[in-house]
Amino acid sequence: MCVELSSMVEMPDNDSSLDLESLIDKAKQGCSAAKGILIERYYAWILSAIRIQINAKFLRKESCADMAQSLCIQVLEHLSDFEYRGEESFRCWLYAWIRNIVQNRRRYYIADKRDDRREVECLEQDSETSRDLLNCLSTFTTPSQTAIAHEEVHRIESAMDRLPRDYCEVITQAHLLGLPHAEIARRMDRSPAATRVLLHRAMARLTEILTKDDAPSA
Repeated sequence: MCVELSSMVEMPDNDSSLDLESLIDKAKQGCSAAKGILIERYYAWILSAIRIQINAKFLRKESCADMAQSLCIQVLEHLSDFEYRGEESFRCWLYAWIRNIVQNRRRYYIADKRDDRREVECLEQDSETSRDLLNCLSTFTTPSQTAIAHEEVHRIESAMDRLPRDYCEVITQAHLLGLPHAEIARRMDRSPAATRVLLHRAMARLTEILTKDDAPSA
């Protein structure tokens, strides 16, 4: 965690065994240990959701880790606004924050018209973070047994980046958020049957891209 986030939370203690609702309640009451455990549990998930929301060009402009740190701070500061209705509701609440921060940063770069020559590579991450990210992304596809986690994360993200926006969105809602088809249909203004078809097509396209990427070059 960055210095700013670390200063707000303490190292986890025996509260790590608490269920999510109890953990959120303690965090709302100002328990620093509970806040730390909550962020520890969801940091890789938050980072995965951010990375899926942005394309490769944007990744060269902005550190996803920096956005994740900023989002965690905001989430902790506004946790009292959240009403617990199951883990699904918490993930959806986090996802709303994620979309907001990504959209704000995208607007900043469009408005600022930053020179591409000033872009920096922001894809570096340690192996532990790569494994955590891969665990989050593994619901999309079965990783190769021989793949290095760091490379596998980028392979999946690159494939997601090449999907149409609605494909990426339905995969994210079904697999990252774990929403039922009825809720996905409501959010995407489609029928449940249409979202099932869309998800099937999206997964087929994702598998096709990953298979082509795996095929040896002629």
